[in-house]
Amino acid sequence: MDSHVASGHDRKVWLLALVPDIRFGRWLSALALFTLLYGAFRASRVFEESDEPGQAAALFFCIIIAYIVPVYHLITTHTISAFSELEPELTAPPELVQGWRNRIAHKPPLWTWSTLGFGVAAGLLHNVLLAGSPTVLMHRLATNLPASALVFGALLVWIVMMFVVVALIDNARLFNRLSMHTTVDLIDPGRLTAFARVAVASTLALIGAQAAFPVLWVSPDSSVVAMVPGLLATGTPMFFLLALPIWPIHRAIATAKANELRRINERLRSMPRVGDQTADFASLNQLLSYRREIAAVSEWPFNTSVATRLAFYLVIPPLTWIAAGLIDVMIERLV
Repeated sequence: MDSHVASGHDRKVWLLALVPDIRFGRWLSALALFTLLYGAFRASRVFEESDEPGQAAALFFCIIIAYIVPVYHLITTHTISAFSELEPELTAPPELVQGWRNRIAHKPPLWTWSTLGFGVAAGLLHNVLLAGSPTVLMHRLATNLPASALVFGALLVWIVMMFVVVALIDNARLFNRLSMHTTVDLIDPGRLTAFARVAVASTLALIGAQAAFPVLWVSPDSSVVAMVPGLLATGTPMFFLLALPIWPIHRAIATAKANELRRINERLRSMPRVGDQTADFASLNQLLSYRREIAAVSEWPFNTSVATRLAFYLVIPPLTWIAAGLIDVMIERLV
């Protein structure tokens, strides 16, 4: 069975259950998650007893989880909508198409447990790097409540982000495979922009996550080890989220366009002639006009709106990093 086809044993990704299916559900989820996490860190005395980098880390944990969960829900909704738009162009049995649709929000148990395992492993490794050794980490867990809260906070962030990243890549791979079952209509290629919208929307989650990292830079004592692993874990997948859905459909459009232009040129060459002139001028003009239309078709599934949105998203993290740097300089001068 296709690895991207949902089965009866698949379950909805647990992060989606954290967003209530009501009006403003995503905003309410973000507020509830932030309040819950902030309250937990406050109860653990992180903001009273931890140093400045520890307090900044706790605030970062609250922000990024409160952000990523509703945004992942939003992107999943957009992905399902894009899939629905593509359905009329899919050349596959209805039951297979339905399985692909279900797989966007539902994953098999093996996927869930393996993703959880990777998230826990990555979180533990990062905590060991921050502590310097497993022994120091265990000592902090046993003797220091605020430090323990920060350890579990980092672990939770890694788990949540691992589920988001792996789910988005899984959906990007699904759209990668859809290109092999999609009819390319060169006269009306508008539906194919669904591939680009999924790619761009999927990068939004990770771009927004990167925009939250300046929170860790509030303190001049912030460790590079605290930021670099997270930046790499969110930055590297962005390339795959963009390329996986877009590249194969780009090749499909380019191939269909080249084949159609070749067919038109063959018809032009085969038209009856009188001397050096084509006998049927009406057909000639129609073919020449049609060739111009086909030649003008973009080989990429982008339109102006999607391309503008992508450009806007890509400048968000650098702007937040620059703003954080300027604020840091101003604070240092004032102090």
